[in-house]
Amino acid sequence: MPRPFDIVVAGAGLIGTAAACLFARQGLDVALVETQPADRGRGHENSDRRISAINVAAAALLRALEVWPGGAPGRIGDYRAMRVWDRNSPAKISFHAADLGEPCLGYIIDNRLMIALMREKLRQNYNVTILDNTEITAIDRRGDRAPDRSHPGLSVDLSGERIETRLLVGADGAHSRVRALCGLSARRRDFGQDALISTVSTARSHRHTAWQCFLETGPVAMLPLADGRCALVWSCERATADRLMDLPTADFCARLQSVFFDELGEIADCQPRQRFALHQHHANPYIADAVALVGDAAHTIHPLAGLGANIGLMDAAALAEVVQQARGRGADPGQYSVLRRYQRWRRGDNALVVAMTAGFKEVFGSSRTSVKALRCAGMNLADSITPLKVVLARFATGLSGDLPALCRRHV
Repeated sequence: MPRPFDIVVAGAGLIGTAAACLFARQGLDVALVETQPADRGRGHENSDRRISAINVAAAALLRALEVWPGGAPGRIGDYRAMRVWDRNSPAKISFHAADLGEPCLGYIIDNRLMIALMREKLRQNYNVTILDNTEITAIDRRGDRAPDRSHPGLSVDLSGERIETRLLVGADGAHSRVRALCGLSARRRDFGQDALISTVSTARSHRHTAWQCFLETGPVAMLPLADGRCALVWSCERATADRLMDLPTADFCARLQSVFFDELGEIADCQPRQRFALHQHHANPYIADAVALVGDAAHTIHPLAGLGANIGLMDAAALAEVVQQARGRGADPGQYSVLRRYQRWRRGDNALVVAMTAGFKEVFGSSRTSVKALRCAGMNLADSITPLKVVLARFATGLSGDLPALCRRHV
């Protein structure tokens, strides 16, 4: 007999684990399914060391879930200012938390730490079954056979067993198996770039500032960590990435220092580099009967704006809120009409962010004289108009827009 669950979340990364917490705190019977083993390389020098820049709204959500890592010194830092400039023109813009009357613009979190804290919360407090090293091999979408779509449900084949659920949440990344098995389409674009990431030590303090320099080959960001170091995210064309990965550490540090001049002083040390291919996709639709996509399963964007994790967490919070409201009316969480409200709420907002980041990538990656002149004038004009900067900063920090209740700071 298949095991029954209210919610099955496929994918135990940052967004999927947050989604499991959100549904579990409603008292639902949840299964969290992950294809990787539980330790998935922790402690190995080549293990995933990705960090995320999260805004004020996303931080409010994590605090509401009671997984904010306040007791983990050196693993989370805030940034109170942001400086952005174009290496090949006088264009520049800066943002300061003080202009918003806020203590900071956002935070830099260690993904592995946050996932570990959420998993511990699930184990200690909620009725959640965690299935690591388990793959979804088939989905029987029984809801398709219900004429009025009022009683959806799924049978899900896993590695060695079958389970049933009222709602399957696809949070299994850009190459989502849930999306593929359910036949949900996605428009994909390869940027032809890789992101190189590392952790570096600098002679000068980062001053709780996020630094980003646009080169013709792509943006280079240095994000402040709580231990005084910086998280590096260097996005560049793949041929450039090949050369950068092959450089000895000392030469790589010298190359990085030349990008930032004396802003951060000498780059004293650099941890082993990792690289990830950059592409964009956006699913259409996000939903089917008893199926909803969140996070990278629904969309990926260029990292230049640092918004990817934020919009994924907003997806998870919005879906959980829609499900909770539906249950209050006696509706099934996987009912198509319920999930359609989630899609209306999130897909339009996400489409704007997808288009905006792709546009920024094109504008700042162009070497055409007319485009360079336009971006220089635009950045400098925006930098000189404080009310306009405040509007831009409020959008980026999640202080405006139609936010889920748990993402509002009063929570």
